Amino acid sequence: MSQANGIIRIGRKGKKQFAFGDEGAPGSEPFTVDVVEVFQEWVVIDDQFRTTEEDAEGSRSIPLEELAQFNAAAQAFVEKLRGNDGTEEVPDGYQPVTVAEARDFLARLREQYDELADFFRVKSRPEPGSPATSAETSVRFSVEGAEN
Repeated sequence: MSQANGIIRIGRKGKKQFAFGDEGAPGSEPFTVDVVEVFQEWVVIDDQFRTTEEDAEGSRSIPLEELAQFNAAAQAFVEKLRGNDGTEEVPDGYQPVTVAEARDFLARLREQYDELADFFRVKSRPEPGSPATSAETSVRFSVEGAEN
């Protein structure tokens, strides 16, 4: 962020490029995502697989019987971001992402989202320090001419 001539200019934030595989291989072209938008889309998908009950650490797990479907959803999600939604033919030599690559992408996406998260958290303003608004201030009145 910079300020010149009374204009507050916000730098470009939230767009990141990702790529899979060796450079130059079919399907290795970088693709750009809006980190916040894409991560929030993933959270909706992820939530569909999680249990409603939290464990002792406050986490909601994915039941083992749902894990294969969860991994397939992760792969499909990432493939769609790469431009492969399954409706068009892919180039010869194109390698779809593996489960490990899809999960790694989601972890990196989460890291990028977490870096931006401070921009979205509501921060409380500090209490003003003036004596009129301070909770620790007390006011005493004295009556002039009163006898003790």
